[in-house]
Amino acid sequence: MMGFFSDWLQTSVQRTALLTLAVPAAIVVWTPAAAQESQESMVVQAVVRDFRKADPNFVVTPSGGNGHYVGNLAMTLGDNGCPIYSGAGFRVNTQWRNVANQPIPPHLYALGGLGGLVSLVTSPTITGNGIVDSYNSALGPYGGTNVGPAATWVPDSTMPVLNPPTGLPPLVPSVTYGGNTSTDLTDDINCSEFNLRNSHELRINGNRTIWVHDVCLIENYSEITFQPNATLKLYFSGSCMLDNHIKANLNGSPSRLTIINLGTQEIFMNNNAQVCATIITPFAPLHMTENANFYGTFIGESVILENSSGFHNDSSPNPPPAICGGPLSDTPGTAGMASNGGIPSEAALATWFNDLLGTNLSRTLNIELVKNSSGVYQYSNNEFYPIDGQLFGNEGEDHNHYFTLTLELQFIHHACEGDGTFFEFYGADDAWLFIDGQLAMDLGGVMPATSQRVEIDRLTSLQDGQTYTMKFFYAQRQPVMAMFNVSTNLDLLDSPMLATISAGCD
Repeated sequence: MMGFFSDWLQTSVQRTALLTLAVPAAIVVWTPAAAQESQESMVVQAVVRDFRKADPNFVVTPSGGNGHYVGNLAMTLGDNGCPIYSGAGFRVNTQWRNVANQPIPPHLYALGGLGGLVSLVTSPTITGNGIVDSYNSALGPYGGTNVGPAATWVPDSTMPVLNPPTGLPPLVPSVTYGGNTSTDLTDDINCSEFNLRNSHELRINGNRTIWVHDVCLIENYSEITFQPNATLKLYFSGSCMLDNHIKANLNGSPSRLTIINLGTQEIFMNNNAQVCATIITPFAPLHMTENANFYGTFIGESVILENSSGFHNDSSPNPPPAICGGPLSDTPGTAGMASNGGIPSEAALATWFNDLLGTNLSRTLNIELVKNSSGVYQYSNNEFYPIDGQLFGNEGEDHNHYFTLTLELQFIHHACEGDGTFFEFYGADDAWLFIDGQLAMDLGGVMPATSQRVEIDRLTSLQDGQTYTMKFFYAQRQPVMAMFNVSTNLDLLDSPMLATISAGCD
């Protein structure tokens, strides 16, 4: 049977071995040749682009030194199908991990129950007779005998990495609900401005998501209530004002309403506003004044409590998040220094996965994925030098070390099947995976051997039985450790998409 690399165009013979990728503690296992003959295989076509070893837009040491960096790319692909540079990343000091101790993308990390603790970046500011106590939501609403001691503040806590919601309707300029009546919310909302005002009741029906990009205003005796088993995730990126006797999920479970601040402006609660929720705001505080009251779970930059306002922390262990009916027990990692991960700029990244005359040279490459007896497709090569002596050549080194690779595949999503579908990569340099245009794997940086596992069921926007496209981007930009190991049990389509070499992303 053919080895993993086959049908090279203008290729020299490469040393390959049939390997099984596992967790980093046990990277490779030899598979007997006899077993290979009974396994299915699939040849996928990629594009490799060669760069000169002195290219200042490509061969760059990250500001924090070589290592694993995340958050340097936007959460979605650009209109041209290429990654978008964000520059807002950081170095990973310790990995975020799932219950099996496998490294996972930080932006897919699931928050577990925190009990009576309040995770903060900086200590709270409490003035003007601010009230801090606790209650147990499992015993019912706050009040009476269900009032406990003050919350335990935990400053210098690591904040979760958040990603915007996906699968929402097209963006609209404004959504307004007003007047002394009620509305059943049965669809998701994606808007620039959101207004709920003047005694209007918004009743949440089903599991709904609202993303407000600029201004979110809930005011003047309006209410958010919930039908049985309904939930709401309210994301905002700009300002958020909860003002003047509003009630949001009052006397409900904090798990039904989640308020997520993706931006840097504070959440402002004022004038007898009452909110029962889980609030996550890593980059800005919750500012409460004039008898405002919050009931629930808080994770964020800080709390500012003024003028007889009340912070009533839910002391019950929150039920851990779940996928496919099973609880997640993730372990948070720790973030290091902010860094661009060695990507100099948006213009620099634009050279990595596009053909640019005088900057790079490209060719196609066939890679053979082999399916093992467990139904897992694998490709493993710990000496991944596919263009030795080609394109710009080795430039006086033992191998041609400086190149990028892109490949595109389609698969059918099978939700909650068996132990779950996954895509795993183990390598030494940048690797990013986008599924349906959304960032799934975030393994950036010039680093020693590092792995990351994407559990596909965490991508909640995917629908069972539907066909999706994945795009994988890889960069080898150091003179050592060219490792390229892929493992996935996705239901890949039998006819892989053929690569095309062009000025756009392939």
